[in-house]
Amino acid sequence: MEQGRSMRAIEHALSNAARRDGGSSHGSRRRILLIHQNFPGQFRHLARHLATRPDVEVIGLGRDTAPGLDGFPWFKYRLHRTVKAETHPYLRQMEAAVLHGQAVARAMAALKRKGFVPDVILAHPGWGETLYAKEIFPAARLIHFCEWYYSTTGADFGFDPEFPPDLDDRLRITTWNALHLLNLQHCDAAIAPTRWQKSRFPAEYQPRIQVIHEGIDTENLGPDPDATLVLSRRHSDLRQAQSLPRARSGDRPGSAQAGIQRLLSLKETKAERT
Repeated sequence: MEQGRSMRAIEHALSNAARRDGGSSHGSRRRILLIHQNFPGQFRHLARHLATRPDVEVIGLGRDTAPGLDGFPWFKYRLHRTVKAETHPYLRQMEAAVLHGQAVARAMAALKRKGFVPDVILAHPGWGETLYAKEIFPAARLIHFCEWYYSTTGADFGFDPEFPPDLDDRLRITTWNALHLLNLQHCDAAIAPTRWQKSRFPAEYQPRIQVIHEGIDTENLGPDPDATLVLSRRHSDLRQAQSLPRARSGDRPGSAQAGIQRLLSLKETKAERT
């Protein structure tokens, strides 16, 4: 199954990143710390699998609002304050990242005092959690899950001509990328789930990013001929191979229905031209 191949590939990346002179300081067991502000996030299946391995001691770290993982050992961190209203709008996300990084650093310091020193840290750094990880665990190999690098054109920002970004939007997004550049600079290795996501990062950093697909749980995700999508406002049920009802004149331009219908219309127009 694709999910299994992806998990083995991630284990291989963890093993490679964990090698250093002298091996682990904890005997034959490898200590791994998984960090995600919404723990377990993308690490759910990996966490469960690693927990079954006798040669691995693994724990998680997430924000106090995270759902956690039943039966899996994980610790919570809490922000000591929120972003201040007087912070420059371009820097609010960066201040939030610093607050996350500070809270995680304090949580890691507490783990260190309890005797847990990881060989490997696998983290989603998108909220700033690992900004100071190397200050607490300088010998740990830091692997980042690089989900996204923002740009002001050509991706998920400014793609809808009906809602063009203004100058402040573009400057704010450009400033926010400072965190992601710091993340790339700090990590020992990086993982991206698709080639396209990897391609969004600056070219000089792409060689250190390994593409490892997240996998697909084919036991739970697959075609279902009996599946039905109910559109209550339109009083209609959609089944497999049925067409999407036309958008009404009353649909607001930014609605999902209008957006889907517009995409379908553009597809039809393109087909007619070819």
